[in-house]
Order: sequence, then structure tokens, then C-alpha cells
Amino acid sequence: MFWSEKAFKSYSQALENILKTFDGIAKKQQQGIKELYILEVYGDLLCAWEKGGAGCNTGSATVIAGSQGEAKKAIKVRTSGHLAGREHALIPVEIGDHIIFAFAFKRKCIVEIYRVVGFDVARKAIISKKVVEVEGQAIEEVLQKLPENLVKAASAAIAKAHCYHCREPHYIAK
Repeated sequence: MFWSEKAFKSYSQALENILKTFDGIAKKQQQGIKELYILEVYGDLLCAWEKGGAGCNTGSATVIAGSQGEAKKAIKVRTSGHLAGREHALIPVEIGDHIIFAFAFKRKCIVEIYRVVGFDVARKAIISKKVVEVEGQAIEEVLQKLPENLVKAASAAIAKAHCYHCREPHYIAK
């Protein structure tokens, strides 16, 4: 196969851009920065969904907490339609807030907590920095290893990840 000079230049530039992108991602990962593609734009607010639930043996959940671990007020709570294991509450997200992911398999669970450090609205990404990741055979074991101000939020995320066919939010301010 023979390449024209123009096609070869175009291909070379595309390859160079891809390599720069991967280099940027690698640098972010070394700094503990991660892009979470869960951003929703609701009017002029940047938001994320509290979502998740469990099936027969496994489950996962996403919970949003404030900068001090407090529950945040939801701007939209879904009450009808297909809810089991889906999006339940739309919550505004600000820099400094925490996003907690919980994964459950029977009694074993993994909790990952990220702090929001920025937004990339064009890519619907929340730029975040990992605070802690804890894995354990018992829920109590996992909760003991978490920062004290985030235990309540993480406990709600774990409960949601174990909630069979979860149909409601577990950690929102009333």
C-alpha cells in the first residue's frame, strides 16, 4: 500500500495527538487525577446522579456527599418508570464534594472515594482526585478504614450497593 504525502502527514499528526493524549492521561493518573464520566448539566447546574442497587449476589452504587461528607439536597428525585438499580436522585456537584462508589459481592465490598477538583463540561466529565480505596470481607472492616467524616456517606453507598433492586435514594438531605 502506498501513502500519499498528504495522507501520511495527516496520519502522523493523528498518531502524534493520540500519543499526547495518552501521555496526558498517564501524567494525571500518576497525580491521582481521574475523569469520571458521570456529569449531567441541568439548566445551569453541574450535577451527578445517585444511582445503583443490587441484583442477586452483586451490586454497585454511586453516592454524592458534600465537602465535609454531609448529605446534599437533590434537585430531582425519580419516582416512576424503571428505577431498579438505575438513577434515583440528581444532585448538584461543586468543587470539593465527594463521590463515593461502592461495589458489593455478598458481604465483601470495595469503596472508592473521590474528591471533585474540576469539571470538563464538553466531555461530561468530573475531574477528581482519589481520596481512598478500601476493600474488605466485612462492611465493618471497610468502614473502620475510611476517613471519619465520610463514614456515614460510605455506609449509605454500601447499603445502596446491597439493596436488592434499589428504587430510591439512600443519601440525600431532606
